[in-house]
Amino acid sequence: MSTTDAAAEARPDENALVLPAAWLRRLHPRRDRPHAWPAARPDRKAAETARAMLAEYRPQVEEVLALPGTPPAVAEAGRAHLRGEPDPVGAAAVALVAAPLGQVAYTRQDPFMDQWAEEHGVAFAASAYVARAGLWAPFGVVGMERRWEGVRERRPEENWSGGWAREDGARRLRALLATAQDEVYAEAAEGLARHRGTLLQKALASYLMPDRRGWFADLLADPEATWAGVYPGDRWLLHCAVADRAEADALELVLDFQSRSPGVITSLVDGIGPAALDLLTDGLDQPHLDADTSRALLDALAVLPVDAAFQALLDRLDRKYAEAAVLAAARRFPARALRLLAAAAGDRPAAADLLAVH
Repeated sequence: MSTTDAAAEARPDENALVLPAAWLRRLHPRRDRPHAWPAARPDRKAAETARAMLAEYRPQVEEVLALPGTPPAVAEAGRAHLRGEPDPVGAAAVALVAAPLGQVAYTRQDPFMDQWAEEHGVAFAASAYVARAGLWAPFGVVGMERRWEGVRERRPEENWSGGWAREDGARRLRALLATAQDEVYAEAAEGLARHRGTLLQKALASYLMPDRRGWFADLLADPEATWAGVYPGDRWLLHCAVADRAEADALELVLDFQSRSPGVITSLVDGIGPAALDLLTDGLDQPHLDADTSRALLDALAVLPVDAAFQALLDRLDRKYAEAAVLAAARRFPARALRLLAAAAGDRPAAADLLAVH
């Protein structure tokens, strides 16, 4: 092989999307993407916190389960779970009461998913997690006292998760599923299928198992209903489940202030690739971006193997952190960088400077 041939063979494919290894720490793992996902495990400290909360607040939980506003089936499932008979609906009902009682004293994070996974396995944890989105535990506060109505089925207008479906915990559960053995994954899928009732439950199930495209098709069947049924603060679940741009467009997804964390941004690119380009630039051009978000959006553009992405970076060279992103893209796509930097160098001193060091 000649030197020229060897150099050509060593040259990177500038039309291939290759995600940086560093992204594995922030991506939401998905089983239908062939990355070397790191092994995941429940958060032991969170599981201990959940057990402590249940030990302290069990009497109050049992009181709420006994209220007339709690349907008998939900009450019995909750009591069975407290007796040591694992039940996903019961676990969900218990957590809905215990979490608001204990969050101030113990933690701002909801720890129950980790307890479920540690004690009963990831398949059970996934079922309980999605079952939780089908229940609602309303209460009012009078003075320093909570006045509970009970734990009942969620109504259509009650589309907010309640704050427990936070990105960090959901990502950990999805990672546990993405790296599970095939038989465990199949068991989890069977369990989730039984709890896909409300639109929020369907969104959570599709987030946890984005390879189940038939499930996501249910969300696409009526995009307006899905949009109304998933609270804006929870729509990042959809960003992390889409598999192509048509799906994102059908749901009118945008990277706004409630859905543009570094993990969601990188997961959107993992899901739909270069088709995310204008979603990234639109997000980048919104006001009041913090430093982490700006860097994440610029870094995502620098990964896309298309001229338009490199040009988008050049068009924003005056932005903070943009130069570093251009240099990263130039290392990844040297031929593209040489061509586009040369074209911009004539009337862009900053581009000329970058060309000189390329």
